[in-house]
Amino acid sequence: MLSFEVRMTQKLVGDVTPPYFGDTCPGDMNLKNKRCENKVLLNFTVPTAVDNSGYVKVDGPETKPPIYLAGGQYTWIYTASDASNNEARCQIAIGVQDVTPPYFGDTCPGDMNLKNKRCENKVLLNFTVPTAVDNSGYVKVDGPETKPPIYLAGGQYTWIYTASDASNNEARCQIAIGVQVVKCPTIKVPHNGEVTSKSCGSLYGSEVQFVCKEGFKLMGTGIRTCGPNGEWEGGDVQCIAPVRLIGGAQFGTNPAFSPPQLLSGGLAGRSSVLTRRSFLPSSCQADQRDVVSEWVAVLH
Repeated sequence: MLSFEVRMTQKLVGDVTPPYFGDTCPGDMNLKNKRCENKVLLNFTVPTAVDNSGYVKVDGPETKPPIYLAGGQYTWIYTASDASNNEARCQIAIGVQDVTPPYFGDTCPGDMNLKNKRCENKVLLNFTVPTAVDNSGYVKVDGPETKPPIYLAGGQYTWIYTASDASNNEARCQIAIGVQVVKCPTIKVPHNGEVTSKSCGSLYGSEVQFVCKEGFKLMGTGIRTCGPNGEWEGGDVQCIAPVRLIGGAQFGTNPAFSPPQLLSGGLAGRSSVLTRRSFLPSSCQADQRDVVSEWVAVLH
């Protein structure tokens, strides 16, 4: 009888099926901060996994939600492994967007209307450069290269400061500046008079002094000042000839009253009236431009 022995060898096949997170792995997230908050709350349920072997281990970040995150990009990874070292990954891309702009507050000065000081043709602009704060803790302020104090000529100006944070949120501080250099119009020089001095031309605060030519008397103030409203202060100035009696008798210098006016008393008890006449000086009979006016007293 023939006999034989059959030996059967069983080849063990290893576990090649990885664990499975399923829908416990959250998708990617894009988060925005709330008003006036500098961080964003990240909160989700930590993912879990299953495996066909019945054994699974999940590893992930030490920090567990809920947690507050500053603006930026984050990647959280959870890894599930079984006894056969099969692995599965749950990877979450988290974008935290800061949408709150920086804040200047009351450091941004308001619009300005400036006027020059006495005898100055420019105006001093001086203020503290504005500063800003941001919920992220980081802020950059850009503005004009020229910093106050600075003298400006008359005109309209706009100065802009821009604050930005790491998320490119911006805030602006815009200052409208009006500069007025006050001047007075060309002053009228009295006939038979001239200007002897101007302290600073026609600028506000300038003082103009008048004198009369020889033989004429100054009526009014000899000095006029350019006022803060752009007008010359003080009354009009006149240069007039002296008063004399017809017949050559000298009556005196110009009175402070406005002729014609009745003079009481007069000569020999007679009254006299001041009146004005024009004549050509004997030395310049041919030049009509040299007509001279004088007040004379006519006796009655």
